[in-house]
Amino acid sequence: MTNPEAPKIRCLDAKAEIYGDIGVVICFEELSNNFLIATNIFHCEGSLWKMIHHQAGPTSASPRVVSTRENSPIH
Repeated sequence: MTNPEAPKIRCLDAKAEIYGDIGVVICFEELSNNFLIATNIFHCEGSLWKMIHHQAGPTSASPRVVSTRENSPIH
């Protein structure tokens, strides 16, 4: 995702839960004016959260309207 030619992806309407040293984030990802629904799973190793799973797929749903200040590109 650090490639300057990679597409811009925005995370919208994120909901996070923590279960011990596992964190789960479910969100919408905006990519080229289309929405995906995504699940991201993280594992806490010391003081760092490392992503161990990412899945995204198309959805007919849309995120709730939020200000652009609350949402930043993933890369």
